Amino acid sequence: MSNKPVSRPTSRERWQSGATAIEYGLIAAFVALAVYAGTIVAGNGLGGIFFAMDNQLQGALRNEQGS
Repeated sequence: MSNKPVSRPTSRERWQSGATAIEYGLIAAFVALAVYAGTIVAGNGLGGIFFAMDNQLQGALRNEQGS
């Protein structure tokens, strides 16, 4: 273990640290946007599936009641 004093970060090191934080923020924003878009697409697809199932069930109930 060395007894070297801890130095303060230079201006360049602080700038790079800030740039890294911005990059991570942008990555997080893009991931959130992708999750949001995927949820919308999946939701629309599931809505169509449930609508088709509802129509089939309604038709089956009508046929059952008409017999």
